[in-house]
Amino acid sequence: MNILYHIQLHIWGGAEQYVYDLARSMQEKGHTCVFIFQQGCDATLVERFEPIGKTYILDSFSGLKRFLPYAGRQLQYIIEQHGIDIVHINSRQAYFAATWAKKFACRKFKIVATQHLVRRAKTSRMWRWAYKQIDTLVCVSKHVEESYSTDKHNHPLFRQTTVVYNSIITDDRLMHMTKPQHEMPIIFYHGRICREKGVFQLIEAAQQISDLPFILRFAGAVTPADEDEFLRRLKPLGERVELLGFRYDIAELTHSATIGVIPSIVAEAGGPLALLENMAYRLPSITSDNGSQTEIITDMESGILYAPDDINKLAQSMRLLLCNPELREQLAKNAQQRFIDNFSYNNMLSRYESIYAQI
Repeated sequence: MNILYHIQLHIWGGAEQYVYDLARSMQEKGHTCVFIFQQGCDATLVERFEPIGKTYILDSFSGLKRFLPYAGRQLQYIIEQHGIDIVHINSRQAYFAATWAKKFACRKFKIVATQHLVRRAKTSRMWRWAYKQIDTLVCVSKHVEESYSTDKHNHPLFRQTTVVYNSIITDDRLMHMTKPQHEMPIIFYHGRICREKGVFQLIEAAQQISDLPFILRFAGAVTPADEDEFLRRLKPLGERVELLGFRYDIAELTHSATIGVIPSIVAEAGGPLALLENMAYRLPSITSDNGSQTEIITDMESGILYAPDDINKLAQSMRLLLCNPELREQLAKNAQQRFIDNFSYNNMLSRYESIYAQI
């Protein structure tokens, strides 16, 4: 099977990791993968995908160009050159390019679209036409499916929808290894460091518990627009802060931490990858409850949930876990078992293989 993947953003993020892991797994199973990127994307992003398959950078997947037949013609050329069977798109920016290509191409292929964000679908006649050309819409949570797959009258907009939860490829050795003990507990945040991910709220909550010993550790790239504000807010915490930058050893860092925090103030669509990594490596998590997180963990059973605007509750939750190692261990153990039972990468991969084969 020959699969073409659309890469959504200009920089590395959760959706890019999602596509990278899925494509690499498909390649290992003998499938051929091809990738398309938007013009202006980071060069290192493209370089990471090059060992898996052929890469293309197109100028027609943003702005008004993405609605035009020109975008479809560019995509058609790649589809026919590589004998593509499945076009898997991960942003609605690519809907029209894919549907125009389907109209123009001599070769028959199917379109799979994964919706990673919580939003309402557009319902104009033009968008409805595009939706009907998509063979299967994959939603990364029930929350996404409920918000995106129907119009305001609850009429279905897509031919077929299904829910496939996000997952991560795990290191089985680390999953079952004894966690290290630190003199200074580590509160760990990993992911994009930006305003919408709630890092400012995390810093404010950390200041409320400054009477306790801890290190606040960040792993990830800082969004340039938020960098000055981020560094300014960190100053009161002084030497308690560790900024690791973008890291490839997230599994090891997660395994060695004491508490994981996912403080997003925007609705997380499909179970943040950071939350799944925490679960897999027995790191007890505190996470905002404004998205699919409530489908992934149960409050005070496999993690702690709080309203994203309740900084006091976030601070209280961090204090609770820092002071209660038994509770930390129980939440972490329950979370890991829930990950194994419901969110392992093999579960996700088998679902996608089934979807590709079925259509």
